[in-house]
Amino acid sequence: MPALETLVGATHLWLRLLCAAAAGYLLGSLNWSIILSHLIYKSDIRRFGSGNAGMTNTLRTYGKGKAALVFVLDALKTVLAALIAEWLIGPQYGAMAGGTASLLGHVYPLYYHFKGGKGVVCGISLIVMIDWRMAAVVTGVFVVVMALKRIISLASICGAAAFPVSALIFYFGQWQYFAYAAVMGGFVIWLHRDNIRRLRAGAELPIGAKKKDGKGNAA
Repeated sequence: MPALETLVGATHLWLRLLCAAAAGYLLGSLNWSIILSHLIYKSDIRRFGSGNAGMTNTLRTYGKGKAALVFVLDALKTVLAALIAEWLIGPQYGAMAGGTASLLGHVYPLYYHFKGGKGVVCGISLIVMIDWRMAAVVTGVFVVVMALKRIISLASICGAAAFPVSALIFYFGQWQYFAYAAVMGGFVIWLHRDNIRRLRAGAELPIGAKKKDGKGNAA
């Protein structure tokens, strides 16, 4: 009964997809900036700086060492989510499913009242798992903008915008990749909407700069 076999196969695929998405989301919800701030400082990173639970706010609040640790752990959780999904579904599309679920978990973590980070580290880790060439383009744009302006949010926004461009370069004619990259890149840019407002107002500070008080003095 070919029809029944097709139905059973489709059902199994959807079950595997559901399991991959659930695993990715639960892994992504392990927000390491929040975890480390609780474990080391008995506090919550979201109470400081921008209020964002991510690497940049960790860098500004706790320093380079803790930020590097957050970067590594957040990247690893996305890689693990992608690998699990690849095992369940298959390469590339599995990485897209698992990695996307991990990114959503990071942004809207189940364990922390759905208030997390902006998904930049998870996003670049996801792109690495899909195609290292696209990751190289996105990372290159990020590094160049960062070197010129030293503003992480601006570099992240430009990197996100480069994602669909890289899909056009390496997968021209395969519009599903471009559509996916455009949606994901647009999502990350949307998460930076407050940063965009500050950038337009000239109020977004570069790394290492200090805020000034009302008299113009460094705070």
